[in-house]
Amino acid sequence: MVEKSTVDKHQQELYPKLKRVDPKILKRAASRIDPHVEATDRSALEQLAALGPGPKVLSVFINLDPGQFPTPRDRQSEVVSLLDRAASRVEEQDEPDRKELRKDVQKLRAWLLEHSDWDAGDHGLAIFVSNARDLFEIFKLAKPVSSAVAVEATPYLEPLAVLVPSRAVCVALVERDRSRIFCGDESALEEIVDERDTDVPGRHDQGGWSQPRYQRHIEDHVDRHLSDVAARLLDLYKEGRVERLVIGCTEELLPRVLDHLHSYLRERFARRIEVDVKTANADELQELVAAVLQREDERHEEELFERLRRELAVGGRAAYGLEGTLAAVNEARVEVLLTKPDLTEPGVFCPKCGWLGVAPQPGGGNPLAEATGPECPVDGGALEDTGNVVEKAVERAILLSAETWVPRFQDDLDRFGGIAALLRF
Repeated sequence: MVEKSTVDKHQQELYPKLKRVDPKILKRAASRIDPHVEATDRSALEQLAALGPGPKVLSVFINLDPGQFPTPRDRQSEVVSLLDRAASRVEEQDEPDRKELRKDVQKLRAWLLEHSDWDAGDHGLAIFVSNARDLFEIFKLAKPVSSAVAVEATPYLEPLAVLVPSRAVCVALVERDRSRIFCGDESALEEIVDERDTDVPGRHDQGGWSQPRYQRHIEDHVDRHLSDVAARLLDLYKEGRVERLVIGCTEELLPRVLDHLHSYLRERFARRIEVDVKTANADELQELVAAVLQREDERHEEELFERLRRELAVGGRAAYGLEGTLAAVNEARVEVLLTKPDLTEPGVFCPKCGWLGVAPQPGGGNPLAEATGPECPVDGGALEDTGNVVEKAVERAILLSAETWVPRFQDDLDRFGGIAALLRF
């Protein structure tokens, strides 16, 4: 049995509620329970979606929003409640699944007991556990997520897929003889470079040089300095730390900065910001970056809806409504899936091939997404009911490497039944 002394002092109140763990499971916690903990990204979601139907997966989403849960006690109380809900949900499953799922709940309790930093600085956690599949994944979320528990034949991915993406952001503050670089994401930035190039001469160093010659000498040094900054940024890009690049410099200097950047970095340049290079701090930059990224999201969403309206007007590469969108998903034609937040619609799915559909509609529906019987129209396998076929559509879209987008600035999706898609062909 793990000693109580291993529990962080902030978790002493939580301990009695978490210690309802099988001693054998708890004994293994310090050695064998080793989940993969990381920030969420698209490739990880695709890997989870690729698991497909199989032994049941326990999916738990924990909201750690400081605005709603400001103290450790508040967050611990939320976690205990979710664990109890997960245990209750497990007992609702069929007997063959319950044995393994009980182990999943115990494993999660043990991990939370052994790791005192599970709520350190993140706004949410997404956890996927399946002892039968040797699966234990924990994703740290930069954005809050609604607390939820799901027990299904596939990982419950919709809450992750529709979150605003957490982008790796780099902020470069540049002067003619100085550079400061901050890296992070939308939730936090950290300064990693603060350098002054002492080789760039000042105006008082002219000596016996002619004015034009001396000015060229100065500008040569400035160009070398900007080349050094560009090289450092390219290294950071290769490390995966520059999805969006924000530059703080004078309007006059910006063209020269951009000229020295590699094309990969110019493609990721978001905007120039007005800031005091010498005194700016991470918190100030965080607010400026948030405004830049929100404008980007607004513009991107406007472009998506403009394209959707245009394609629908001419009967082009777009689909709308539940049946039309499911038909496009079944044909693997979806490039961008747009859904209203928390949209829930009942339907059916094939656990073998992934076909999605709805019950027969009065007057007939779309034959590519209407279930006319208990068998899958593609492989003849037995169809299963689902309370939320939209979630299954999101999972399929991820598997197809399609973009998933939940509108935040426009409400046109109401006119299209709450769900639509832009198509590849």
